[in-house]
Amino acid sequence: MPICYKNFPITVGGVDLYANSATLNEGVGLESAESYGIVGSRAVFNTSIPEGSLSIESYIKSSITPLLDLVGSNSQTLDVTFGKYTLPKPAIISSIGINVAVGSPPTLSMEIVYFGTVTTGAAPAPVAPTAAPANIEGVTLGGFDKIGVSGSIQNITYNLTQNYESHTLLGQVKSAPIVIFQDGSSALNLECREMMPSGLTQEDKSCLANPNPYSVSILGCGGVDYGTINISSGYLQDRSESIDTASPPSASVSIIEYL
Repeated sequence: MPICYKNFPITVGGVDLYANSATLNEGVGLESAESYGIVGSRAVFNTSIPEGSLSIESYIKSSITPLLDLVGSNSQTLDVTFGKYTLPKPAIISSIGINVAVGSPPTLSMEIVYFGTVTTGAAPAPVAPTAAPANIEGVTLGGFDKIGVSGSIQNITYNLTQNYESHTLLGQVKSAPIVIFQDGSSALNLECREMMPSGLTQEDKSCLANPNPYSVSILGCGGVDYGTINISSGYLQDRSESIDTASPPSASVSIIEYL
């Protein structure tokens, strides 16, 4: 008999999400060994505790600021529940994506990496939560006037990724590994109507243009504040413009920051 869930909330660091889709994957690293004189027999063992990931796709219903703050803190002790499952710690947000486009509700994507195995509790009680994705009325740009972008925004895409290294110590295979932040980057892409002036390099064309702070504040109907995406030291990485006979000119600009 198939299982039908009437209520399957996800909580990440105290922020409640009702996802369009979510996928939980968990596995264990296995090694095998054999010895001379023992034919057809292999020893199988694990090199660390299980490692898993939780991928989430969700509409944005409330401010994105708490989730962005969680990413910025690099916390390894997030409290994460996935319906009837509770993720162990360390649990780390490895990536987060935000997409705001004309004609569709804004969406959020996120991936959480954890070490250990989930615990199973009781399924959440059936309820009928209200589906109320954000209705975006406008955006406020900060810093983009330096590169000639002032308005007429059609699409905003933000992606942040963080890479970590895990180290399992001898004699501690049953314990959580030591997790160390390695590097990361955040990219902010805007589609607009106007072409940007040159800003990829400095005037001598051989050196990068200086980084600048950028921000995008997302506003809903009635002045509802859905939070701000901030780039503190961003480089103009790419710019383009497209013209054809069937549609108005369109342009795009890409800002990247290395963490």
